[in-house]
Formats: sequence, structure tokens, C-alpha cells
Amino acid sequence: MLSPEHSSTSTLDDNENPLRQTLTICREELKNTGLYLGDRSTDICRNVKWKRFGRSDQLIAKMSFDGNKKTADTSTEEEHMQSSSSQPSLTRNPHATQAVLHAIIMISADDCFLTPCGNWKGPTPTTKSFTDVKLAFRGDDPNQDTIRDDYKTVIQNAKRLMDNIATGNVQKKGFLNYIGTKEGLRFRHVLFEVSNTRLQKEKSISYRREPATGT
Repeated sequence: MLSPEHSSTSTLDDNENPLRQTLTICREELKNTGLYLGDRSTDICRNVKWKRFGRSDQLIAKMSFDGNKKTADTSTEEEHMQSSSSQPSLTRNPHATQAVLHAIIMISADDCFLTPCGNWKGPTPTTKSFTDVKLAFRGDDPNQDTIRDDYKTVIQNAKRLMDNIATGNVQKKGFLNYIGTKEGLRFRHVLFEVSNTRLQKEKSISYRREPATGT
């Protein structure tokens, strides 16, 4: 992500422009993941798929189902639970890993609410307690020559992914954000998550428990 002070396009040559060099390296690394929304050379929809878990649809990386790929997810359900903070996973299916999409954006100076307290001023209908607070910010076009057309591709791919899960006349919901006709991406950061320590302990106990026998 770029901060607002990097929004203007530099006139330095490639060899003298550290930002341009950094963006080029970052872009290539993100493209290698197969999940870079700004990659025009890859059909990102071939690398992910929507799967139903409970009452929600979640975007899953197809590579987590392909045991022939080096990036395949072959860890056990218990390992997934222990590493949930570093890599999103779905414990109902230990081989289904949530897709982590990538984009290079500029954080909007006018729409950035990332203060540590989340501007908490007491309970509201949507945030009844401090644990419900979610920090948010908007991602806009970085306006950099090195990745000039990537942002348009990011928006297009975001729409495609949303269209793939939309049904009937139901209003599409996702991370697209509009200010008038200007399109951007909306990001939210949850301050707190439910600890799974108790769940892990209960699961461990259930493994050691011997079957009951009648007399």
C-alpha cells in the first residue's frame, strides 16, 4: 500500500527512483502468487473458487486442493487451528484455504480510520461493545506510471469475483466502494477475534478420551 505522500508521479529515471524500483519488485512478487488482482496476464478466476461453508460463501484458493503444487495446503485440521492467526483457514475442511487477494493501492487521506481505538465513543446499534469495532480505510488508484493500468484491472477483477457469486436480483456486497462515480476498495480490520484456545483444549481432551463401556 502507498501512503498519500507517494501519490504524485515522480520524474526521476528508473535507476534513480527507489519507489519505482520497489513497485516493480513488489508487483512481480505479487504476480507470482497467482492472486494479484492487477495482473492482466492471468485469469484470476481460474485460481480461486467460491465454496459454501455454513451460511456463507467464501473464496478459496484452488491451489489448496491441488496436491501437485508446491503451494498446496496439506496441513491437518489441528495445525490449521493453531496457525489461524497467520494464515486464514477453514477448519471444516482442513485442505480449504481462504484466498488472500493482493492489490497495490494508495490509502485515501480523506477516508482512513485506523486509529488504535477506532474512534470508540460508546455503544451504538452496530457496535454494541468495543470488541465489535472494525477499523476501515479506502484504497484508491496509486497514480504511478510503473503500475499505471493495474488499478483498473484490480477493479475489473473485483467485479468479476463478485459477479461470480451474485444470484438473481440480490444486491451484490463486497469490498468495492463508491464516492460518486469514483470506484475504490474498502478494507476493514477487526481489532479482536474469538480465541480458539478453549476449542483446542476440548478437541485435545476428546482425542484422549476412551470409549465408554457398559456393564
